[in-house]
Amino acid sequence: MATVGAQETAAGSARSADRRGAARYECRLEAFSGPIAKDIGLSWLGKVVNISLTGLRLECSRRFESGTFILVELETKKPHAPVRFFACVIYSRQLPSGGGWAIGCEFAQKLGDRELKALLP
Repeated sequence: MATVGAQETAAGSARSADRRGAARYECRLEAFSGPIAKDIGLSWLGKVVNISLTGLRLECSRRFESGTFILVELETKKPHAPVRFFACVIYSRQLPSGGGWAIGCEFAQKLGDRELKALLP
């Protein structure tokens, strides 16, 4: 799984819908995600396009309903040592291309600075 470029985007940007209080970092992290539910072992490949201490934005072919708890799994720089996060879906919006969904998530447990830095190039 690849990581390409990370760039900080100031919190409280011009977007009025942006309610995240932590600085977000643009990235391209391949991720698998799926709902946390008994008897559902499915996950979908997507990419995390920005991440912060409190949440992330995922682009995926699968739509998740607001309020759904999902498991997001990211590969790390260490082979065979994925990082897993539990997150709650805040919104799902269809991408302008129509080829997938932008999914905003809040982590169940806030990341630490070291955890976040370890995910960025």
